[in-house]
Amino acid sequence: MIPNKETRALARNLTTFDTWLERLQLAAVSRIQWNLPDTVDPLYVERELFFNGRVIFFVADGSLVALSGFGSSKPNLYGIPLVRTVNAKNGFTAQLTNENSVIMYNNTLKRPTSPLAIDYAIRLANLDRIIELNANAQKTPYIIKATKENELSVRNAYAALDNNEEFIAITEDFQPDALEVLNTGAGNGSNWVGLQLRTLQQSILDEYMLNIGIASANTQKAERLITSEVAASNGGLLIYQESFMAPRRNAAKFINDRFGDYLKEPAEPKFVSDVVNYILPGMNPAEGVLSNG
Repeated sequence: MIPNKETRALARNLTTFDTWLERLQLAAVSRIQWNLPDTVDPLYVERELFFNGRVIFFVADGSLVALSGFGSSKPNLYGIPLVRTVNAKNGFTAQLTNENSVIMYNNTLKRPTSPLAIDYAIRLANLDRIIELNANAQKTPYIIKATKENELSVRNAYAALDNNEEFIAITEDFQPDALEVLNTGAGNGSNWVGLQLRTLQQSILDEYMLNIGIASANTQKAERLITSEVAASNGGLLIYQESFMAPRRNAAKFINDRFGDYLKEPAEPKFVSDVVNYILPGMNPAEGVLSNG
């Protein structure tokens, strides 16, 4: 069955959204590296934090592991559950306590990043489709009025034009006098807004990257700024980075203290592109003014 125009448009919308969502997920999951034992998959840790906002570290069969989980008791004074239940896709499950496990949270609000990524993916995909439609309008900037008798011929001609065919064949009974062509003006360039929309799209993408602590190209043009100017212009970036790094470092401290016997080296998170050290040499985000969490 050949899908109709509405079905094709919906499928295209969903594909564009899925593509953008995957890009935003990859950026968020890949931006932090971990120094962890081989028994813990760092990408699993970051995926769990992205989608669920938390992951639980504990010892199983003599090795440190990390699994998805949730609180299964009343929390303490600071909202941290004292009893936790973990589970894996292979059916493994266990009940733990605050004495034999450590909860790591995604950010200082203890929330996942996935809703943010979905929101931005919708906005970015919507602009992609608008740009695509605007570009297509440059190729077919006409509305053609036809009769019932030659409607099929007109549609075939339009389809050939849309497929970028070099020439269009017509039949002997084709009646050009029966056609009325209305020029929408889209092809003269006055209605082309793709560049402006692409600029808007880039600013939205930069905004998402800022929200997850990644500097855009604009924030990395530091060679023309003095140190104080760079620090001022990137204050928001540092705060967003710290909102993700502080709970990770805090959990890593408890993991190192509680499960040190199962570690060859201390657990430690680090941004893949350490923008802070790139812009301000010698400033360590784990020891700087923003590291009081």
